[in-house]
Amino acid sequence: MKAGARLALGVGAGYLLGRTKKMRLALMLAAAGFAVGLRARRVTAVSVTRSSIDIPPEMDLDRWTSPAISPDGSMLVFAATGADRKRQLWIRRMDGYAVQPIAGTDEATGPFWSPDSRSVGFFAARHLKRVPAAGGPVQTICEAQDGRGASWSVDDVIVFAPAPFGGLSRVPATGGAPVAVTKVQRQGETHRLPWFLPDGKHLLYLAGTQMSDVDRVTTLQVLDLANGTSGLVAKENSEGRFVEPGYLVFLREGNLLAQPFDRKALKTTGPAVPIAEGVAFEAFRWVGKFTISNTGRLVYQSNEAYRKSRLTWFDLDGKPLGTVGEPTNFFTVALSPDARRVVATVLGDKNSRPEIRLYDVERGVGSRFTFGAQGSNFPAWSPDGTEIAYGDPGSGVRVKAADGGSESRLIRAEKSNIWPLSWSADGKRMLLRIQDNQGGGVDLWDLPLEAEAKPRKLFPTDPDELENGTMSPDGKWLLYVSNETGRREIYVVPYPSLGEKRQVSTSGADSGKWLGPNAIVYEQPPDGRLFAVDVDSQGGGLRLGAPRPIFGGKPPPRGPFDTTRDGKRLLYAVPAEDATSAMIRYVSDWRAELATK
Repeated sequence: MKAGARLALGVGAGYLLGRTKKMRLALMLAAAGFAVGLRARRVTAVSVTRSSIDIPPEMDLDRWTSPAISPDGSMLVFAATGADRKRQLWIRRMDGYAVQPIAGTDEATGPFWSPDSRSVGFFAARHLKRVPAAGGPVQTICEAQDGRGASWSVDDVIVFAPAPFGGLSRVPATGGAPVAVTKVQRQGETHRLPWFLPDGKHLLYLAGTQMSDVDRVTTLQVLDLANGTSGLVAKENSEGRFVEPGYLVFLREGNLLAQPFDRKALKTTGPAVPIAEGVAFEAFRWVGKFTISNTGRLVYQSNEAYRKSRLTWFDLDGKPLGTVGEPTNFFTVALSPDARRVVATVLGDKNSRPEIRLYDVERGVGSRFTFGAQGSNFPAWSPDGTEIAYGDPGSGVRVKAADGGSESRLIRAEKSNIWPLSWSADGKRMLLRIQDNQGGGVDLWDLPLEAEAKPRKLFPTDPDELENGTMSPDGKWLLYVSNETGRREIYVVPYPSLGEKRQVSTSGADSGKWLGPNAIVYEQPPDGRLFAVDVDSQGGGLRLGAPRPIFGGKPPPRGPFDTTRDGKRLLYAVPAEDATSAMIRYVSDWRAELATK
């Protein structure tokens, strides 16, 4: 059969080509070229695998940072909160299925790898730390107040952003005193998300601000560590990373792009082409939720599936009383004084910038309340329910009529992270949370709502006054969270005089609110159970009762919540029954697909 086939082919070919030597040679070359091309296409087709990486459904990935794959492509590490409500680092082998916690990494964020894939660096408890990937003792490298990215060089040097504002610093990976390597040029500027080039002498980083759109310029820069000079690489609104065999990879409108990059000339040399679409992006911090190994493995978080929650009423015993509106991704929840409306910060479609929505409780209908280009966040009701204050990252604190109107007024201009927390009972003062645009520390400020009034820093101390603060219904007391003891606790002080403070919680507290006029409620770690403390402010003083469990003694849903003014109901953003955890995508070799484009 084979001989006959060859003979038939030879006869047919000879007839068609006239048996000339040149034509036979052309046929042989064409056949050889076809075979090579077919083989190349087949290799590319079978060499690229696309799949999803499962994580436990009760696990929430850290919204501020991205997963990190080891340089050798064998392991994936990420920061996440598990079923026990504790955030830590988790690791998964790429050839396995189990997701394991890394001991000693409580409150970790921003993981990154050593070049040899043996150690993981991260930020936790105001420090930069490292831990063996296989498990072992955690080593503190240096102080880092509130890190915004780090990278580990082949020379065993780590360059990192120690705070939300300011320049980058370098430190030996073995530990030591950090040294500044870049300097910002103006107030409110940040250098962050560094990424070493293979030579260990140059690195990419993002330079940007969160100022108004007029002043806002975000660029990717490359730093020469030898002389401390930086040069422009691209004007992009996302972090950038160098990946082998020689590309700058970054995000633009949800598309992951690869652009040829000359590592010697330190500049791009060709057009950017897409290598993945629908990639999640944390716009507020310019973080792209992707990671690429030296072996070509690509892992990214999809922007198509995020855990959604539904607003749900509960009584103090934890009994569900009804729901409000459709599920979405809630970040903050605030009830109007009459509990007939809810204003909330939500993440926009496909993880865009945060926006504020206003819900009618009775109708269960929500509508967008703000339309700023950079998003809006942390709304707070006026005491009479007619106005809502909110943070505008581009300008400061704004106030808008709760009935909708298109106009808003600026009451505090600030070139830093600032947002309102609470109004005083008489509507004449406002409590603000301001992040220092120099070192990045967080503090509470009191702002009189008068023309030309200046805010007053309430607690001129080193500890951060964290997460929340709120005034009592009668306007005489201020409740806030502070980590001054090394652990977050709830405190109460007279307001606005700031007399003797009283500690409310006894075993830690993640957040606290007034539960009507005569009680305080807070979530206690590690499981987030709710405790209430009765308060008696008669006679100008304050008496505190013993903490007592509520919500049936069980942990409430994970999510933001608020309380009614009468102290009888709680409104929680409860994960929807059909909610899915963030979807993680995997591509075995993005470079092979690039070759076919």
